[in-house]
Amino acid sequence: MLMDVAAFLKSLEASGLATKIRDSVFLFPMLESIHVLGLALVFGTISIIDLRLLGLASTQRSFQRMASDILKWTWAAFALTVLTGSLMFT
Repeated sequence: MLMDVAAFLKSLEASGLATKIRDSVFLFPMLESIHVLGLALVFGTISIIDLRLLGLASTQRSFQRMASDILKWTWAAFALTVLTGSLMFT
């Protein structure tokens, strides 16, 4: 039988991980700081690619090389942001 959304959210809120995050003085602010840094890295790397596509930055490098180098950082920062966002949601 499917659990309704309210029951799922209540069980998530009552979990040990959620309690640990909620009761810690430093854990939630640390998660939030890492989350914001991850978001800044995601938007920053996307901005670098956009500026290259517009011809305003790094025109001496090929787009393929630049995109392959930067996209790794974008996806890593996105994964970090999703992880910390999920933990904060908990």
